[in-house]
Amino acid sequence: MSKLNKNWRIFHYIVRPIMKKYSNDIKIIDIFNNGFEYLKYFTFRIDCNLDDYEQHNLRLYDKKTLKLIIKKSIFSFMVICYPILLLIFNKNDYLISIDILEQMVRTNSVDLLLMEMIIILFLMEIMWLHLFLSIFNYKSSDMNFLVKYRNYNDEQQLSIDLRKYLIRFYILSEYVLIIIYDISMFGLFNMTLMHTYFCIEYYLNNRLRLIPILLDIPMFAITCNQISYLLGHLFLSINFQLFIIEFFKSQLKQLLQLSKSLLLLFYKQQRRRRRNYLVEELFWKNFQTKYIKLFCETKHFNQTFSIVLFYLEIISKLSILLATIFFSKQKQMSLYNITALISLISLFCYTTFLYVRISNIPTFNHKCSKILTYLIIKRSKLLYYPYRQYQWKQTIHYNLFIQTIMNNQFGFTCGQLFFINKYKYIEILMINLPIILLFYRKIC
Repeated sequence: MSKLNKNWRIFHYIVRPIMKKYSNDIKIIDIFNNGFEYLKYFTFRIDCNLDDYEQHNLRLYDKKTLKLIIKKSIFSFMVICYPILLLIFNKNDYLISIDILEQMVRTNSVDLLLMEMIIILFLMEIMWLHLFLSIFNYKSSDMNFLVKYRNYNDEQQLSIDLRKYLIRFYILSEYVLIIIYDISMFGLFNMTLMHTYFCIEYYLNNRLRLIPILLDIPMFAITCNQISYLLGHLFLSINFQLFIIEFFKSQLKQLLQLSKSLLLLFYKQQRRRRRNYLVEELFWKNFQTKYIKLFCETKHFNQTFSIVLFYLEIISKLSILLATIFFSKQKQMSLYNITALISLISLFCYTTFLYVRISNIPTFNHKCSKILTYLIIKRSKLLYYPYRQYQWKQTIHYNLFIQTIMNNQFGFTCGQLFFINKYKYIEILMINLPIILLFYRKIC
């Protein structure tokens, strides 16, 4: 067994000392390498390196890669098919009945939870297939980003404040999410023990036969293990992708500061009644080059991340609706159905939180366009005759660039559904709440 697999097995059961994991002189490249391990294990399910990807030398039929893919695919297939069989063949001698499950956990409508689990796992498998094919077609935005920034020097490219902010953001978010993840693993482990205990108790009381127990206990353990991978993807892999978005956002903040400095330079020259058009032109070219580069990188990264957001949006909508139905079916509340409700609602809240973090990028882009528009208006009023023709050409060129900034969609999309900005996610939230209330009134 490889060292990586040993470390990850320990990781499933023990809270790692996060604060000791990173040295005092941590760099952004260290976070990129750490996030790459999360993506390989939880999201892509392959063991590869950036050199093979960059050289288009990934081997699908490699023994180690193929073994891991087949293993995870078989487990996923089993976890999806088993609850389907429970729903279809509810009462037979070989499978545990849903009525027995409801008696064990003192919860009504367990079939709704099984349906939700089937849908979530099925959608996550489709998402994995999309991401997996993008890697072997060498079109993965995550991998392309990591290849491009594998030798990134943050001390030269980022300001000290933004660099400290990014490092603190990732360490704190990873620390909190790993604690939540390990608490979830502890809960899943306890659920497995409790389910085993209930099955044995029902067997001793002649309420269950031996064959359903021998099938159900291993399948429940495999299901919990599969859920642990799903939570690892949601908490750790997506947290790293969110860090990359914060990385883009920090560069956009630097461009915003650059536009403000250009405006200050204009005011200083205006007070002195002297203008250095060469300095202004260098500022504009520097801003345009960095902006176009950042826009292209963000747009390219969105090609993969929008797929993740699309499936999370579907899962969150189904989760909140099924949580409403599930709550209306309960006769009394217990620890088990409260835990199920919190889990379903958490998926909806998690997606909303992602939208909140992502929606700031178009806001910064809009602020840049406002400052540059104000600057170009002031600049146009001060054009003087000897250089007027050249200056007007430059002004038209700058004006066209500013219009492009205002009209383009700088940020991320939820698949092909909608562009994410602060107005859109508030609109979605305001639409969802009345629908949920109306839906609850209809079914109650």
